[in-house]
Amino acid sequence: MPELPEIENAKRYFNRTSLNREIENIEVKTPQILNGTSEKELRKAIQGRKFSEGKRHGKYLLAGLENGPWLVLHFGMSGDLKFVKPDEEKPPYTKMLIYFSDGSHLAYTSIRKFGNIALTPTLQEFIERKSLGPDALNLDFETFGEIISNRRGTIKYTLMNQKIIAGLGNLYTDEILFQTRIHPRAKSNELDKETRRKLFSNLKAVL
Repeated sequence: MPELPEIENAKRYFNRTSLNREIENIEVKTPQILNGTSEKELRKAIQGRKFSEGKRHGKYLLAGLENGPWLVLHFGMSGDLKFVKPDEEKPPYTKMLIYFSDGSHLAYTSIRKFGNIALTPTLQEFIERKSLGPDALNLDFETFGEIISNRRGTIKYTLMNQKIIAGLGNLYTDEILFQTRIHPRAKSNELDKETRRKLFSNLKAVL
């Protein structure tokens, strides 16, 4: 499943390929991926606009529209983005296509159907509605240490709970704990300050 580093790469790819292109139309090939919206509502929200910026919070990619809402992309188990030039064929497993006026496309692809696409009026509204914790890469040590020391659960649960810290899944959590030599079932609030500092340093290094 894509975690923070993969979504960060997707954000950079999106910003490199898809900003400032007028959106001509959309085509949703798998309606089940839409969350809280419909193809008609989605088309009304984005048609004629341009993407102005892409941001990431945790495992979500958020695409801002000029003078409009944000398109929220969650990649589930196997989601990805593919920018398609006018002379290129659409990629397999395409679930949604965004058509730009210059003839290019942006395809949201997924072998499975666990990802989803939604709209939100603002980035902050989405974070609050989903009750997401701070993004793992935006944490400073003081905030991180406070979060860890105030949690009674296991350190693995604390790191993976998106409402506590957003962005980490099983793969990167295991690697961070391995690098720090901490057992996944160790209690978060029993880690001393030096261990928390090493954990924080390895979190930043691994991500």
